[in-house]
Amino acid sequence: MQIFNSPLFGIFLTIITFVIGLEIQTKLNIKFLTPMITSSILIIAMLLIFKIPYSSYKNGADILTFFVAPATVVLAVPLYKNLEIIKKYFFPILIGCLIGICIGIFTAIILCNIFGINKEIIISMLPKSVTSAIGFEISQKIGAIMEITMVFIVFCGIIGYACADFIFKIFKIDNKIAKGVALGSCSHVLGTAKAIELGDIEGSVSTVSISISGIIAVIIIPLIIKLI
Repeated sequence: MQIFNSPLFGIFLTIITFVIGLEIQTKLNIKFLTPMITSSILIIAMLLIFKIPYSSYKNGADILTFFVAPATVVLAVPLYKNLEIIKKYFFPILIGCLIGICIGIFTAIILCNIFGINKEIIISMLPKSVTSAIGFEISQKIGAIMEITMVFIVFCGIIGYACADFIFKIFKIDNKIAKGVALGSCSHVLGTAKAIELGDIEGSVSTVSISISGIIAVIIIPLIIKLI
């Protein structure tokens, strides 16, 4: 059908399924069931049931993907509101991001080697803790499998969003700066969404942590790959 070849098909299908996913999460109150998971399942199901080529959906989805990076600018609002706090704690935030990224990378490498996962998959996993816009660029630069990188980026975001409250409670983490750094450096935008729910300071710190973690990842991932 002609409608499936229009970019509007991919755009509207993504938006509609995301809204449905949001409603499902609100009604059931299951944190792991994020709109990203629900909408992905619904989109895959629709493409399979109606035998719609993925390329038809991708025509519109690519347009939305283009706006991922510009949309990140919105995160500057809580950052501006708490600029003085960011300046005061910038060095601890920087160190926290560096440690967070390094632990994420080396944990992935160690676990993959233990389970005998091949090098190509390991490389594709390394940018998992940065936001998708940065992860996309890193993945291209290091020759990773783009789809695998994106899956792990989404997975890390969902885990961070869903488990943050539980982890903070178990380890008795009450410091707002620490919460923001943890969420931003490990779970990028979805983690930042959770940080904003916790408070303005957490949201601001998480926003800065996304950028710092992205810069650190861009620098160290290509260097680490040479050692694998």
